[in-house]
Amino acid sequence: MVEEESYTCPGCGKTSYSLNDVREQYCGNCHKTRMEVEAGLKKPRILSPDEMVADDPSHEGPVLVTEDRAIREGGKLDAADYSLLASVAHGEGTKPVTPGDLSEMAEQGIKVFDDLRDMARRHMKPRQARFIRLLRLDGHSWRSIAGLCHRRGWDWANWAPPSNQIAGMALCERAAELHGENYRKEPWN
Repeated sequence: MVEEESYTCPGCGKTSYSLNDVREQYCGNCHKTRMEVEAGLKKPRILSPDEMVADDPSHEGPVLVTEDRAIREGGKLDAADYSLLASVAHGEGTKPVTPGDLSEMAEQGIKVFDDLRDMARRHMKPRQARFIRLLRLDGHSWRSIAGLCHRRGWDWANWAPPSNQIAGMALCERAAELHGENYRKEPWN
């Protein structure tokens, strides 16, 4: 039996089976998107790494720094993206990051990325690369792409959590390579 797709609003708990509501994660009862509900209509400050360097240091409060255009421009996000945005908007679970912390996180992230990229290079088929490219051009975030690919049941898609942002980046990099493109540039990012 195939389950019908649905969207349940985290604010009011109402469930919609409308394909548009599911795709946009929109609640017709609250008249808000999931991001708006979870962020309490508070919009977090989102910067690219380049913008962070040029940012006015007098700005206070949490900032989300990401290269993912889908997050910066309000694309199609995964539930984990919405949770992260809500946390940043409210300052929950955030802490100041020192340059040393940032360096350590970057080293760990690079190791994970390299492993996932190697796996994608060994196993990704051209049809999978086309699917990933379509998702990205349709505005999906890296987490969303990782989750959707994981749920397709590809035998090599064994990262955790399913919506792992680094996995989504590695998938996009390999898919872009197979199309002769760069996943950090247009039309990918």
